[in-house]
Amino acid sequence: MDRQRALSPAPGLGHNQGPPLAATSWNAYCWRKAHKAAWKTPPIEVVRQRCRRADQLGLSYQEYTAHILDRGTHLCALLFTLLGTLIQKTQAIGTELADGFRVLPGVAERLSRLKELKNFVMVDLTGRIRDTLDPRLAGSLVERLNRRCENVIVKHEICLDPHETADAPDQPLANFATQLLRRDGLSAAAAVMVGSSDKDKHCSETARLGKYVSAERFFGWPTGSQDQPRSPATILSPTQSPSGTLSSQHARISRHRRTGPGTHRQVGA
Repeated sequence: MDRQRALSPAPGLGHNQGPPLAATSWNAYCWRKAHKAAWKTPPIEVVRQRCRRADQLGLSYQEYTAHILDRGTHLCALLFTLLGTLIQKTQAIGTELADGFRVLPGVAERLSRLKELKNFVMVDLTGRIRDTLDPRLAGSLVERLNRRCENVIVKHEICLDPHETADAPDQPLANFATQLLRRDGLSAAAAVMVGSSDKDKHCSETARLGKYVSAERFFGWPTGSQDQPRSPATILSPTQSPSGTLSSQHARISRHRRTGPGTHRQVGA
């Protein structure tokens, strides 16, 4: 058993690293009973407040509530990476951001609606990326983007740590992310990371952030085509999210309450 665990892949975010439960075991029965009690449907006011916050974070109601039950922390911050998530290098001259850089589609509109959250931008200039973007220009790009987004970005930092190793290439970036949040009085579990690469995802897992959401999902881009302009119909409206509209989530919850016992426990909004 120990050998099997050693050879199995590392658990992802939200896994409590517990043993597998046999479908017919006493532990499985106790787990199902506890799960049903924990997910008892809360009052509708709590449901609405959670739906609103989940919509802002790019999560579904179930994902947001599961995080509260699992880690006991409310998600209240977004941590964005810059290149590939918010802006992109381009050959165009005279763009609205700066020569050679443009804001990706839907970014300014989406960020401008996030005034209730703490929004951070992390500029990864470790490794070879440092050779493609000057740190001073990177800071200027974030400030210009922030003005376009109605100043919703509360803080940005530039990660220049060159001490990456083959064994832990994501550790410097993960340490940087946790320190950035800690300086603002936030724990890693309270933040959702929005990124655009495997390195960003691994960073969120190493730092044990609350959640990771891909830029495609958060901004509603077609998968694998963040460099292509979207049609106006694909840009999210204020009441939409990648997980569906708020009204549709309310309808699902209300229908769930009418048809039988739910699986949601009230832990606060």
